[in-house]
Amino acid sequence: MEWLLAGLPQMPGDAIRAAVTKPIALAFTGPGGGSWTVEPAGDGGDAVTVVEGHRDNVAATITTSTDDFIVWATHRRPWTDFDVQVDGDEAFATNVIGAIHLF
Repeated sequence: MEWLLAGLPQMPGDAIRAAVTKPIALAFTGPGGGSWTVEPAGDGGDAVTVVEGHRDNVAATITTSTDDFIVWATHRRPWTDFDVQVDGDEAFATNVIGAIHLF
């Protein structure tokens, strides 16, 4: 999971930069699981910043299994085929999910 999340600041490019306008948490269940917070990168070269842990100021939390994330984040199948739970701002979270594309 760390390897995939390390690519999140670069791989989706402008799509993730446009979608992540405020902090959002990714919570993974299963092997390699844990929580990470994705935040706007600010003035840096990356589109977003990913930090380990669930920060208190997130607008939403996206929860999915590690196995499912690998499939939907790489666009092998749509995220709607899986049990992805959103707590908080659903419209914002859905936009972020749609912008995630790892390869």
